[in-house]
Amino acid sequence: MTSTADVSIIVPCYNAARFLPDTIRSVLDQEGVDIQLILVDDGSTDETPAVIAEVAKRDKRVLSLTITNSGVSAARNVGIKHARGEFLGFLDADDLLVSGSMLSQCAFLRAHPEYGAVAGSFERIDETGRVISRELQSGDAIEPRRMLLGNCVHTSSVLMRHDVMQKLKGMDTALIVAEDWDFFSRMILDGVVIGCQKRVVSQYRVVANSLSSNPSRMTEGCLRVMEKTFASPQLKQEWKEYRKEAEIRIRRNGASRALAVGRFEEARTQFSALQQLDKALFEQKFLEMAKSISAWLALAGGKIDQQFLAGLKGALPVALDQSVLHRHIAYGMERHKVMVKKRMAGFAAALPHGAMLFLKFPGLAMHDLFPFLSRASR
Repeated sequence: MTSTADVSIIVPCYNAARFLPDTIRSVLDQEGVDIQLILVDDGSTDETPAVIAEVAKRDKRVLSLTITNSGVSAARNVGIKHARGEFLGFLDADDLLVSGSMLSQCAFLRAHPEYGAVAGSFERIDETGRVISRELQSGDAIEPRRMLLGNCVHTSSVLMRHDVMQKLKGMDTALIVAEDWDFFSRMILDGVVIGCQKRVVSQYRVVANSLSSNPSRMTEGCLRVMEKTFASPQLKQEWKEYRKEAEIRIRRNGASRALAVGRFEEARTQFSALQQLDKALFEQKFLEMAKSISAWLALAGGKIDQQFLAGLKGALPVALDQSVLHRHIAYGMERHKVMVKKRMAGFAAALPHGAMLFLKFPGLAMHDLFPFLSRASR
């Protein structure tokens, strides 16, 4: 292994054995660049240490580090201290780098010395690796307003110059959540320009239990980062006006996240706070609010049953309930159609010719919802 590398990828690992082998492979399979892979075991109690030991034994590009359980920020900071790369990136232990992404991002930064970092586009994938959605970057660089309103990049899609990382002194270990948003906001406040690449460079794995893990903690963590950012002496005067909009976005996402996992009381709390921030908010930004809520519901799996829909309707402000319910139900119906189509195709392939004419396919009993839907739409 050389004393320097093109790229150092830092992967904090805590009980990550399930997806870690695929994550490691996505890094070590990058072609055209000299890679240093730093795996930091954050006190795992599963098979993660064994996975790391095995790959470190057979590949000299891998550096294995172990710390007592201290959190993702501390693990990343330990990795930074051992990084030898001209460029540095963070990769979560269940995320993936897309083939050729490191070569592309290195070339971008070398061709654009005015940028201190580059953020690429990314895809969301489920636990099986199926692509759920895609978030594309646009424009030449991240506008400060976009970042100050909320994290507009995927952490695993960003590659930074080593000197930028050193100047920022790593991540704030006092933050439990939204530490990545804080880090990229500090980058903006420090005058670092983050370039944009439309190319998809990473895949963010959506794991079922991560969606249901304490929505209120995420909201409070984001509010804490917001307060820290807007209290910074580096904040430009013209950026101070973004604070209210940032809080609205945080609480809107908090309400959406809570609704998606059926925590309706938490959602009502956030909607109440939103009403106090802006009394006309639900009427003026009706479509934007409904779209955000519907997207979170879809990401959580689009749960469709009478009990959930009744709770959803009871938690939504009146100005939003019709649009959100109709969007959500339409999403569930579409999933139902796709599922039925796949099953029908399977039956058609397996049954004798003509047998499909006599087959009664039961579907998913969506007809049970129709009485409720008619009431909800009045």
